[in-house]
Amino acid sequence: MEVAQRGAGMNQEGLESYQRVTGRFGREFRYFTEVGSTNDVALAAARSGAAEGLVVVADGQSEGRGRLQRRWEAPVGSSLLMSLLFRPPEPFVYFAGRITMVCGLSLVAAVSAVSGVAVQLKWPNDLIHEASGASGDWLKLAGMLSEVVFSEAGQPVALVVGLGVNVNVAAGDLPALAPNAGSLSALAGTEVSRVDLLDAFLGEIESRHADLLCGVDPVPAWREQLAWLGRPVVVHGAGGIIQGIAEDIDAEGALVLRLPGGETRRFLAGDVSLRPGAY
Repeated sequence: MEVAQRGAGMNQEGLESYQRVTGRFGREFRYFTEVGSTNDVALAAARSGAAEGLVVVADGQSEGRGRLQRRWEAPVGSSLLMSLLFRPPEPFVYFAGRITMVCGLSLVAAVSAVSGVAVQLKWPNDLIHEASGASGDWLKLAGMLSEVVFSEAGQPVALVVGLGVNVNVAAGDLPALAPNAGSLSALAGTEVSRVDLLDAFLGEIESRHADLLCGVDPVPAWREQLAWLGRPVVVHGAGGIIQGIAEDIDAEGALVLRLPGGETRRFLAGDVSLRPGAY
């Protein structure tokens, strides 16, 4: 059920009362108590001509999804489940790829400021917290899924970026979500305001997206926030499971893996984990 579609000022009472008057992102705001998928709502809105900056938020999703056809599940009211609508300029592929980087960087900054939890990005688009020391233990706090909208002529016309952030998921509920699931409240030791996190995130998006359109390339900053560069990892990709050293990120955001024989391989998509037994 859709509860609100607002556009002025901010209210701390809850996500259903959130309002934003400045900037482009969040001035059109759609809140749902529960929805199949916030990405589906934003995709439909994009096809109907909605303007860039639409933000869709829900307290619960019945059909939430992540990358690689995985389901994204979270207890109702515990997480920040949202999608943003972008209309990248040409060249579309260049800007769409960098917009996803902008979203990742914005999430790192917002989470750090609001919760105080130390976080990094796990290539290509997960938010994680890594334990101090050399244990290699890490927790996934958020995931991101980007989907492109095409015109009837087959041209890309919009980008929807969906995010799911485990904000106040109780520690006892985390094992049922995923083996490495974590939450901000469990790490911070106190409840974290989803409204504050949303507002900080949209503020970061506003600034970083404007910088991108003015010619600031986010790749260097994105590279600095990536975990595990220079460390042994396993990449699960279309070609199977590949082990190597996560050597670098190239200009397109692809992972450059140094294989045991010394040659390198480039990955534009896939899933990365630390190599078992490496630490």
